[in-house]
Formats: sequence, structure tokens, C-alpha cells
Amino acid sequence: DLVIDNSIKNKLESLKNDVPIYKGNNIQEEKVENKDYKENQFRQIYKHLMNGVSHMLPFVIGGGILIAIAFLIDAKNAGSPDFGSVNEVAKIFKTIGGYAFNFMLPVLAAYIASSIADRPGLAVGFVGGYMATLPNASFVTTVDNASAGFLGALVAGFVSGYVILGLKYITKKLPKSLDGIKPTLIYPLFGILIVGLLMFFVINAPFAFINNFISNGLNSLNDVSIVLLGTILAGMMAIDMGGPINK
Repeated sequence: DLVIDNSIKNKLESLKNDVPIYKGNNIQEEKVENKDYKENQFRQIYKHLMNGVSHMLPFVIGGGILIAIAFLIDAKNAGSPDFGSVNEVAKIFKTIGGYAFNFMLPVLAAYIASSIADRPGLAVGFVGGYMATLPNASFVTTVDNASAGFLGALVAGFVSGYVILGLKYITKKLPKSLDGIKPTLIYPLFGILIVGLLMFFVINAPFAFINNFISNGLNSLNDVSIVLLGTILAGMMAIDMGGPINK
């Protein structure tokens, strides 16, 4: 009974606000700072790049292993022009692996753009990255019909992201009634158009030249020194232990 009486008494005191108030001494408020503001520009760029690389890797690894299995199955035809596709089973593995590989550059560009501009950058990045894989997606005819490749897709991702940020800034003064159509109409329409024109007239041609130059340079080392070629390839892979330069 005494416990029940004390409980009722405490409830009545709390209803009357007649309860003791305890205050702490020397309480200091800690300011919580957003980590993003502390990151320097290089760190931001690195973060965007690695977001694209990390999403790209499953396509590279899955597709690459399937292609490697195709070469293993078709080992007796090594050295032939159709190596990996002569055996019908090997051809199936190589075809599926090739399809996976085809997504590599569009995914890279899309997720770089998405890291910069959030979801609206995704579609624009995909288009820019896909155009980087096409040998004729340029106003200027490139050497040997080379595509812009990895470097072109990388640039396409950053350009796509910042184009969307620019569109967000330009359209922020539009009436709030239009907020619903911005991510579904305004951003993809104008973003894809702008990035597509930049890829077609500005980006693809110079990066196709660079890509072709690097590829031909590495291939020419086969006739110079296998040891030198191995050293350069090993250095390219080991320079940042799997980071963006390696990729």
C-alpha cells in the first residue's frame, strides 16, 4: 500500500509540475560539422571516380571470367583469329561475357555522374558513357575508327554530373509547381542533349586519338621487348593498388 501511495503522490506532483528540476553545470554544445565540407576538391573527385569504378567492377569481373573460361575451353584453337569462339560452348561463354563487358563504360560514367548530381545524373551519364564506346560517335573522323574508351567515359561521367548541377542551379527559380517534372523531364531531356552534343563535337575525337595512341603504343612493345611490356603493365596495375589510376 505504501508503494502504491508513493506512486500516486509522484504522479500528482508531476501533474502539478511540483517536481525538482536538475540542471547540469558546464555543459558545452558540440558543433557537428558535415564531413563533406572538410573534404578538399581532390578528395571529392576521387570519391566520385571510385563510385563509378566500384559499380563497374562486377561487370568487368563477371564478364572477364566468362571470357577467360571461353578461352580455356577453346584452348586447342589458340592463335587462330576466332580463338574463344571456334568451339560452340566456348562461343556461348564469350558472347555472354562480351555482353557484360559492354556495360562497363556506361556504368562507369553513369555512377560518376550519379555521385556528383544524385539520381538525375544517372541517365545522362549512361548516354555519355555509351557514346564513349562507339567508334563513330564523333563529328570528327577518328584514327582507325577508334572510340574514346575508358578515358572518354570517365570524362563523360564528370561532365554529365556537372551539367545536371548546372541545370539544377538554372531551374531552381522555376515555380514550385514544376518541381515534379524536373527530374523526369527537364533534367534528362536537356542533360542528355547537352552531353550528347559535347561528346559528339568535343570529347570523343581527342580521347579516341589518345586511346588509340596508348593501345598502339602498348601493342608495338610486343615487337620490342616482352620484358619491357610486362614491366609497364605491372607498373600500371600496381601504381595505386587497384585505385582509379590502375583502372
